[in-house]
Amino acid sequence: METRKEALEQIRYLMKKYSISLNEIRTTEKFPATEEKGSTIKRFFAFLGGLFVLSGISIYIGQHWVAMNSLSRVVITLGTGIAFFIFAVTASYDKRYEKILAPFFLLAALFETIGMFVTIHEYFAYGKDWHLAALLVFGTLLIQQVITFVKYNRSSLLFLSIAFGALFFANLFDYMHASENYSQITIGLSLVLICYGINETHHRSITPFWYLLGSALFYFGFFSIVQGKIYEPLFLAAAIFGIYLSTFARSRMLLFTGAIALISYIGYFTNKYFTVSIGWPLSLIIFGILLLGISVITLRIGRKIK
Repeated sequence: METRKEALEQIRYLMKKYSISLNEIRTTEKFPATEEKGSTIKRFFAFLGGLFVLSGISIYIGQHWVAMNSLSRVVITLGTGIAFFIFAVTASYDKRYEKILAPFFLLAALFETIGMFVTIHEYFAYGKDWHLAALLVFGTLLIQQVITFVKYNRSSLLFLSIAFGALFFANLFDYMHASENYSQITIGLSLVLICYGINETHHRSITPFWYLLGSALFYFGFFSIVQGKIYEPLFLAAAIFGIYLSTFARSRMLLFTGAIALISYIGYFTNKYFTVSIGWPLSLIIFGILLLGISVITLRIGRKIK
């Protein structure tokens, strides 16, 4: 194996043989950094521009909403959303607009959602139950986002598809008077499984948010079911399994939520059964040691995931 001195001599020989100067090497090395910096700046200004557009339209709508008739309200909300969507789809064919597509798809989804609710409110009778209106809006937008994602394969569209899917089924379960706790478990577990399925794709950048939301919904729903029951310690097993699952999913967010669930349950358990007993100070010490042990374990798992 070559030593460092031999490697330097080899580099010097190659530079002399092919007449390569130090300035040429420096110039070559700067290209990736410059490109990455430019990409970050473009992305920043794209989101900043989208924020200003959203603020301007929102302020205008707020100032003139009362004076508008039904058609004007529909056009300013739903029409704006459709315009954003058409622009984003059209710009998808031009690589120059690659970095600004996500804000426009997000703005389109936001204004289309508001616009469809406004349209239903202005022109259709919905009674006192908004469930059917919500199912229609979220179902329609779910279909739109899924079809657009299949066509253009963008992470922002997959993110919106998951969002509208979760909203649709949350409203569906509520409309069917399903148990809130079981609905939380079902939606939360579904989100975790969906994220696990896309974890190996180039869309994995969207998974931390949905891992956080999905696992949090699952833990809240599961704890509400087992709380006060004889099988309450099953929540402890679920939290430990969540930490174990994080190693397979290679998700620090699952590791984080699992550790928080585990610590929260241990704190809840000691507060419930040991507060009024003589062993309360001892239980605090044990709880502290457990927290230290959990922190060491999670740090090791975090390094393994990285």
